[in-house]
Amino acid sequence: MTIPPYLYRGFTKEIYAKEFLEKGKFRLGFIEHYRSIEDDNRRDETEGKSESIVKQEPDFTLYSRGTWGDPVYLFCTSGPDVDLEYMKTKWPFVVKITDPEKLKNAIDDNKPLNTKMEVVGRCEIREVSYDKGELTTVDRNSVKEAIRSYTQKPRSFEEDCEFRYVVKAFTANHEPDCYLYYNLGYKIDYASFA
Repeated sequence: MTIPPYLYRGFTKEIYAKEFLEKGKFRLGFIEHYRSIEDDNRRDETEGKSESIVKQEPDFTLYSRGTWGDPVYLFCTSGPDVDLEYMKTKWPFVVKITDPEKLKNAIDDNKPLNTKMEVVGRCEIREVSYDKGELTTVDRNSVKEAIRSYTQKPRSFEEDCEFRYVVKAFTANHEPDCYLYYNLGYKIDYASFA
């Protein structure tokens, strides 16, 4: 997958957008949190679970479901194909990130604040597929199938044109935190209001 030249991030409040732009403050949400959030526009009760239908042979159909074992955290953005007017109906304050790779590297170079969670591996940027519960040709033994629990959504979310910053974490003896908070401590000069 090629990372787009820019991404959009929506915020519900101007203060959150300004903190992101001016101080590098933002949070990644625990994937399971999105199953029950209050905002009807963003709630996905199937989040964190993959669902596919795979036709194996003419007479055999496999219904595949899966989850990722360890906690996964998301910073959700939209790609260049999103309709900005549509996006602003969901998030009134939209920021354009003109160097998505630089933000990914900043997440890698900084630890989340005030958490017992241990980040595992590096941040990834993943494009969302909108085929949850539909017939697919993805090889069920492939890497793409393995990550579908955090990169697959129902078709009803397709207008979001979503790309996700994905951080995987480990927890030993406690429940996963609802958010991972980051404070880069500097202005993000590769982002501005759209």
